[in-house]
Amino acid sequence: MTNKQNSLTDNEYAVLNVLDTASSAVSQREIARSTGYSLGLINAVLKKLIQTGYIKTLQLNQRSIDYILTPRGFREKCQKTYQYVLRTVQNYQAMNQHLVQVLSELQQEGITDIYINGDGDLTDFIVRTCTNTNVGVRKGLPKNIRRQKKSIILNPSVQTIKNSDFRVIELAHEFTRIHG
Repeated sequence: MTNKQNSLTDNEYAVLNVLDTASSAVSQREIARSTGYSLGLINAVLKKLIQTGYIKTLQLNQRSIDYILTPRGFREKCQKTYQYVLRTVQNYQAMNQHLVQVLSELQQEGITDIYINGDGDLTDFIVRTCTNTNVGVRKGLPKNIRRQKKSIILNPSVQTIKNSDFRVIELAHEFTRIHG
């Protein structure tokens, strides 16, 4: 297992990822362009990766250096990727569990009409979870919510719905609160 002191930073991981996926030698400028980082930061990160043994250099000519991922660097990149995937799966499971609990509570309250506001991955996730738990959900905002006392809106957007005429559950804020 990787020691915390030796684990890659996000900047280092991004650089290793560019080097690992490049089909040929890449310059510091190309790495900067690919990652969105400054050239100075790329230079500092490359020096650190060389010092830690995650990459080595090969002088191609007087002006060009090839940066090569070492087996140790590849291992560290794989470990960081694995940790990211594991965290993503854990977050997905926690969000799914929380949403199932919310839907169960709504059913116990007698809520029969559930609307979902918005589009995107989080909306798709919520619709899938509702479908998997046999809870009917409609996309979009209802027209006459005042007359529908057994209705609720699930809002996956980070922009809150500001209207006191209907009950809204701000799921993006709840998921953020749950997962920090």
